[in-house]
Amino acid sequence: MNALSKTNIIKMATIALLSSFCLILIDSTPLISLLVEKMTSLVFILPELFSHNLALGLFVTYSCVAMAGFILWTCPLSFVYWLSLIGEMNRMDRLRTEARMHEDIPDITVVIPAYNEEKTVIQTIYACRKQTWKPKKIVIIDDGSTDETAKLIVKEFNLELVPPMGFRFRLPQKGEVRDTYTNGNDITLISKENAGKSYALNLGFEFAKTKYACIFDADTVVHPEGVMMLVYPMVKNENLAITSGINHMISGCEVYGGEIKKVGLPSNPLVLAQAAEFFFDMGIKGFRNTLNAQTVLVGNFSCYKTDVVMDLNGFAERGLTEDYDYNLDVHRLKMKGRKIDILSILTATGWTQGPFTLKGLLNQRSRWYGGILDSTIRQRDITFNKSAGAIGTMLIPMKWYKTAMFPLYMFMKMFEIPLLIYFWHLSELGSYVIGTILLFYYLPAFLYKAVLETGIFIGLDIIFIKSYVDKKNYVKLALLNVFFGLIYELILMSCAAWGYWKVFKKSSDWGKSDRITISPL
Repeated sequence: MNALSKTNIIKMATIALLSSFCLILIDSTPLISLLVEKMTSLVFILPELFSHNLALGLFVTYSCVAMAGFILWTCPLSFVYWLSLIGEMNRMDRLRTEARMHEDIPDITVVIPAYNEEKTVIQTIYACRKQTWKPKKIVIIDDGSTDETAKLIVKEFNLELVPPMGFRFRLPQKGEVRDTYTNGNDITLISKENAGKSYALNLGFEFAKTKYACIFDADTVVHPEGVMMLVYPMVKNENLAITSGINHMISGCEVYGGEIKKVGLPSNPLVLAQAAEFFFDMGIKGFRNTLNAQTVLVGNFSCYKTDVVMDLNGFAERGLTEDYDYNLDVHRLKMKGRKIDILSILTATGWTQGPFTLKGLLNQRSRWYGGILDSTIRQRDITFNKSAGAIGTMLIPMKWYKTAMFPLYMFMKMFEIPLLIYFWHLSELGSYVIGTILLFYYLPAFLYKAVLETGIFIGLDIIFIKSYVDKKNYVKLALLNVFFGLIYELILMSCAAWGYWKVFKKSSDWGKSDRITISPL
């Protein structure tokens, strides 16, 4: 028996073990029955609770709705979700195996938009050169940087000034092109006036002239197989228009020559929380793959078919989150009868920076949340449109629902614990009701998150991806997800609220995220 077949047997055995955890939920009839019984008893006494205390009645009503959602999730829905995710991980693993054996490597361009990225861009370029599927062109667009970004690139890679480009622009452009540098081989640096990331991307795609073009932000170090994993699924499936990878935090890692030599976790608690967020976010991305309904892609680490970009007139004027808005535009092609797929590649890993101050996180996430809301409003006609697929009939309507319910949800999350304490001491009836909710809803929900959800995510990563390698890293991520998750969720909700408010006020000032220098070459 060869090593590969042994590996497959181990993986399949582990998948069976993980699946058995899901089956436990389906077979946990006594627990579900007890939960339903307690929820029903609370519903029956709601009139008495409202007459006793209006606030208590409203809180218990909210809790009963939450309990009903938890019952629905733990019984049929999570079974479908987890098995779909396991199947998707297995599919990604097979794609990676096929890609490693694929010999006919296509021409690929990597476009790197850069604005004041002197601290990080050199490592990003070296990472491009370390790819197993080497890009034919690496095009850096210096979008009017006021720091030493352009000078550092020219010096590090021995670039020489060449005459201005002579091709006719097909995509919208803003900002005059100043200088062009090249090494005569794979690297080209185009310096232009500042006009924003969208126009920088358009200029990069004008220069690409290859069937596939990847976008790497200038603060991202991509795994050596990153380009391969983004492009190969497109080679295999002609309907694929966009692929994107999975982000991890580069803080805490050792980087040398564009490669992650040692994987670690950040020491900054705020960045560590972002690392856990990105790690556990792979679940929803994997499930959306099965629906062909990706909404939020990884804009700093993705690949596009250049003909689709040209068909949609590029990225320009696409709001605050050009990748999300462009993604919706690609889904809209389905409404015209075009077969289009968008895929998140769970086995393609990139390492990027995250804000390390509360102000930086507020600026970044408020722009993300605000940009998503702004794009959803502008492209609202996709809502309930059957021809757009699951994104029109399911995910966008859910986004509208979440936005509408956001004020209530945020209020409950911020004041949940104080309300529990208040109602517990309110009266004997209050202590009985709150005790019932704590024992039969909060405790099972906590155990589900702590044991099942966290365990399956980490198990899948250990089997298929090995993002963090060291077991200590996985333990830290698990503990952080369980015990710090509520606090970090409140921080993100505050960012979302601020972003929504700025969209409502039509603000143009979204602040800046912070950057640190990536470790030496």
